[in-house]
Amino acid sequence: MTKWINTVLTRKRLEDKIQDDTYKGRPLIFRDSRINGGVYLGSNRREALVVDFDKDSYLSSLYEQAKEKCFMGRKFVKQLVLPTVYSLVQNSMPERLPHGFLKYSQFKDDVKVYLGFFIKNGKGCCRHRALATAALLEKFADEGYIRGKASVDRNIIGKDSHAWCRYTAHDGTVVILDTQFDYLGPLNTKPWDYMRKSDKSFINGED
Repeated sequence: MTKWINTVLTRKRLEDKIQDDTYKGRPLIFRDSRINGGVYLGSNRREALVVDFDKDSYLSSLYEQAKEKCFMGRKFVKQLVLPTVYSLVQNSMPERLPHGFLKYSQFKDDVKVYLGFFIKNGKGCCRHRALATAALLEKFADEGYIRGKASVDRNIIGKDSHAWCRYTAHDGTVVILDTQFDYLGPLNTKPWDYMRKSDKSFINGED
């Protein structure tokens, strides 16, 4: 059974530290929320991932690389954005860490750390990869190159939790970018159940 309760569990775990969906001065990142400027927390103790293009040189550098690859001469090719971002995120964190890793002990207990730390070290699990993917796509949208919306989605199946990037184009088309499981394609239930409850209701013709 698929459960979409990660953010609920996070708020409950840190209810004494989260106020108005803000943690240590930064807004929480969750499904369909704004990404840049925010902090991404988990339902279990771990690092608190900060996304900030103005202060994170590794993240901003990754964006500049992505943008450069989307130009053919002086022409920007928006069709290149999704595959370029997908490929760059995969290559920037080639060492795939297990979801529950706590290798960097200095970042336990919800200590804030820039996402760029993991980009710099070339190591990340699903949350780092999903966050980087969504952050880059949001940046492309902020600068007017694309018109869609990126979201960091996550859910729980059995004892396993997983995060990925969901991109909704301006025409409503949904594309999943999951570099942890090597999937770039339409909304699907494999290799993970990416479908929100609203997606399944729409497919089944439910109100």
